[in-house]
Amino acid sequence: MYTFRIFPIPSDATVIINGLPQNEITTRGDELITWEVSKTGYVKKSGSFTITTNVDYNIELIPTPILNIPFNNNFNELTGNNSVIAGGTANFPTFVTGRRGTDFAASFNGSQSVKTSSNVLINGDKLSVSFWMKTTQTSTAIIADLSNNTWQVPHNTVKTFTIGINENTPTWGGVGRLFSTHTEVIDGRNPIFTNININDGNWRHFVITIDRALHSVIESKIYINGIISEEKLAASETEGDFINDILCIGQQHNNILGFNGQIQDFKLFDFILSIEDIERLYRE
Repeated sequence: MYTFRIFPIPSDATVIINGLPQNEITTRGDELITWEVSKTGYVKKSGSFTITTNVDYNIELIPTPILNIPFNNNFNELTGNNSVIAGGTANFPTFVTGRRGTDFAASFNGSQSVKTSSNVLINGDKLSVSFWMKTTQTSTAIIADLSNNTWQVPHNTVKTFTIGINENTPTWGGVGRLFSTHTEVIDGRNPIFTNININDGNWRHFVITIDRALHSVIESKIYINGIISEEKLAASETEGDFINDILCIGQQHNNILGFNGQIQDFKLFDFILSIEDIERLYRE
């Protein structure tokens, strides 16, 4: 008799073997085994075979973004959920050699931006944002902004999110720190920021996760190169679904706070990525 076991990644994925929810099965070795591993937000995997020895099978599921813009010498949005147009100044960024040396990245000069042609449908209270970035910018700049309003009021009264680079506000980390905010009804923008400067001209991978359902526990996290950089508690008022709105990359929606630098492989997910997901995105 032989044992067949599946270890899914993420670990909370659902495993079905021979039609039953189970992670392992014992077989004579001449029986056909069918298996399936699935989780909402991920690409399902399945297969079938017979075994002639004990088998431990690691199955890694790939998370499915709701927005995927590689910036690989074009402005294609690969999920088909949206399309990319020039920002408010009608100036697209240009393309330069990307982080691998054999691909491309979008290069922004402070007056260029792109935005989605229609609302990004998050339809929930959780999101994860993943992207690669290189910059030497020291002034305040917006990397990504969900909302066609300014980042002051009414941002404080609607459920948006913003990612940017800080100029000099000590409570937001100081010069050259990447920050992320998500608005709430009472307490304002609720910033979280990296524990290191990120404007030294080196490529880094960033993941920001926000779970508004967690209320006054750890709600926001920033990862750099697959490692947690910062996490933050949030006030109990930060609840409810994010708005579905236009996403702008490279400037704020009113064409200010422009970003200088390169961005590559921008992805948005409508759930919280696992640490395995984040590490895999960094390894890509």
